[in-house]
Amino acid sequence: MVVQGADAAVVFRATRKISNAGATFVARGRISKALRQAYKTSGEKLPNEKQSHYGTTVHNELKNQVTALGKDNIKPEVSYVGKGEIHYYAKESVRLDIIIKTKDGQILAVYDLKTGKATFTQKRIQKIISQLPEKSKQAIFRELRKR
Repeated sequence: MVVQGADAAVVFRATRKISNAGATFVARGRISKALRQAYKTSGEKLPNEKQSHYGTTVHNELKNQVTALGKDNIKPEVSYVGKGEIHYYAKESVRLDIIIKTKDGQILAVYDLKTGKATFTQKRIQKIISQLPEKSKQAIFRELRKR
């Protein structure tokens, strides 16, 4: 079967999505393992410890665990502003805890770690989407939590 024109583009996109879904699934397993290890290393929140301090501790440990994976397609602590990647703590940027991306830079998934009562809201997702490159608008957004 020969596919041409617009139909060829649809087949290409569908094939690419299936391929990317496999990469995302494998990366998800690695991220879950890194999250479990980050909580194990961080320990339990102390009774008098501020939630924000504990959250920072777990976030830093998660960054260390994801970095230790050594995978170019899984990046911790990435910031975007104006559709481009910039220094993580840059003012007015959207800061992403973990991203999974393709070799050509398309973001497949965005992970947001929550250690307290806050949730990954639709408003936050829309803000992130507004700063991502056009080719990354179809990313999957996931909240990470201790189970």
